[in-house]
Amino acid sequence: MLPLFLATCSIVIGLGVVVPLLPFYAVSFGASAWDVAMLFAIYSACQFLAAPLWGRLSDRVGRKPVLLFCFAGTAVSYLWYAYAGSLADMYASRALAGAMAAWLVAGQAWVADSTEPARRARGMGLLGAAFGIGFVIGPTIGAIAVGGEHPDFRTPILFSAGASALAFAIAAILIREPKTHVARDGDIADTAVHMLSVPLLAILLGIYFAGYFVFVGMESMLALWSRAALGLGPRDVGLLMAFAGICMAAVQGGLLGRLAARFGEARLIVAGIAVMLAGLVAVPMAGSWAMLLPAMALLAVGQSFTNPSIQSLVSRVAPPDWKGGVLGAAQGAASIGRITGPLWAGMLYEQAGHDWPFFGGAILLLPVFAVALYAGRMTRRRIAGG
Repeated sequence: MLPLFLATCSIVIGLGVVVPLLPFYAVSFGASAWDVAMLFAIYSACQFLAAPLWGRLSDRVGRKPVLLFCFAGTAVSYLWYAYAGSLADMYASRALAGAMAAWLVAGQAWVADSTEPARRARGMGLLGAAFGIGFVIGPTIGAIAVGGEHPDFRTPILFSAGASALAFAIAAILIREPKTHVARDGDIADTAVHMLSVPLLAILLGIYFAGYFVFVGMESMLALWSRAALGLGPRDVGLLMAFAGICMAAVQGGLLGRLAARFGEARLIVAGIAVMLAGLVAVPMAGSWAMLLPAMALLAVGQSFTNPSIQSLVSRVAPPDWKGGVLGAAQGAASIGRITGPLWAGMLYEQAGHDWPFFGGAILLLPVFAVALYAGRMTRRRIAGG
C-alpha cells in the first residue's frame, strides 16, 4: 500500500494546489460564476467518459500501466493549464486533466485486488487519507506560491505538474501489479448489466452520485461565496482548504478503519451524510473566516465517512472479476455528480443568491439520508445471508 499511497499523495498535492486557485485564475480571464462552474464540470465530464473505459482496460492489461499513463497525462495537462492564454485554453487543459483522472479508478481497483474484504475499508481509507494529506499540503503550497495583492498563478500550477511527474516516478519504480488481479473480457454494457442486476449496488452508486453532486457543487462556488460574503482572496481560500484536508487526513488515516470495524460501512455512510448536511447549513451562517472552520470540518468529516465506505461496499458487492469495471463505473457516477453539481450550484448562485448552493445542497441530502438508511438495512440482510 505504501507506494500507491505515496504516488496518490503526490498527485493529489498537485490537485490540491489547483482547486482553490481555479475560480480566481478563471476570473483573471474574465470568467463569470457560470464559467467557473463549467470549468469544474468539463473536467468531470471528461472523467465520466473516460473512467469506465480506463477501469475495464485496467481489468485487461493491469492496474500499473493505467496508473502510469494517467499520471503522465495529468502532468501534461497542468503544463498546458499553467501557460493558458485564454479561457478556451483553460477549458481544453481541464478537459485533458479530466480524461487522465482515472488514476483514482486504477488505484481503487489496486486496493480491492490487494486487500481482504474485511480490511478493504481500511485500504480505501488509506487511499482517502492520501487525499486528505494532499489537500493539506497542496492548498498550503498554493496559498504561499500564489502571493497576495498581485497573484502569480503560473508558479503553483507548474508545481502541480512536477508533483504529477513525481507520482509517475514513484509508480514506475515501486508499485507492483497485484498478484490477485483477474482479467476478463467484456464491454461497458456488460458492466452496466452487472451493476443493475444487484439492487444494493445500484442504490450505493446512486448515493455516491448524490454525495458528489452536492459536495462538488458546494466546492465549486465556495471561493466565489467567500469573496462575495467575506471578502476573502485565493490565499485565504487555500488555507481554508488546507484545514479541511487536515480533517480528512485525520479521519481517513486513523479513525475510519476502526469505526468501520466497529459499526460497519453502512452506518458510516448514514453518519457521513448527516454530518455533511450540517456542514452545508453552517457555511452560509458563518460571518468570518474563523467561523468557516467548523463548517469546513463538518463537510470534510462527512465526506471522509461516506466516500471510502461506499467504495468499500461497492468492491465487496461487485463480482470479483468485475471490480475494476464496476469501480470505474462508480467513478463515472461520481463524475456525473461532478458535472451536474457545479452547473446546478452555479445556476443557484447567479439566480437565487450566493447562499443557495449550500442551502439547496442540504435540502437535497434529506431524501439521500433516507435512502442510505434503507441501503444499510439491505446491507445487513445481505451480510447475514452470506
